Amino acid sequence: DLAARAGETERRLEALSGENERVATQLAEARAGRDEALSRLMNSEREAEEEAGRLRAENQELRKKLGKARRAKTAADADALAARQECLALRRVVEAAAAGGSRAALSRGRQRFELEEIHFD
Repeated sequence: DLAARAGETERRLEALSGENERVATQLAEARAGRDEALSRLMNSEREAEEEAGRLRAENQELRKKLGKARRAKTAADADALAARQECLALRRVVEAAAAGGSRAALSRGRQRFELEEIHFD
């Protein structure tokens, strides 16, 4: 009877050892999977941070270009306004000359235009 119980205990011990090895293998596989997933996550996070940095730098460059373009447009608008005013002043000279029909009127118109031109520069 004692030998039978010892044999039964030994079989149970072998079964439990086998089960323990199977659980240990599953645990090791789960840990390896977790470590791989964590590594992928960390790589993705690093890549996302790098991309965000690149996008911030690109955004900053675009803002600089936009500022330059706005300043250039403002300068071009000012030049266009000055040109329009110059054209109006010239038109007044021509109209004055045509209306007066004299060299004196044309001379006065020219002098007035030259004064206005200096004023706009």
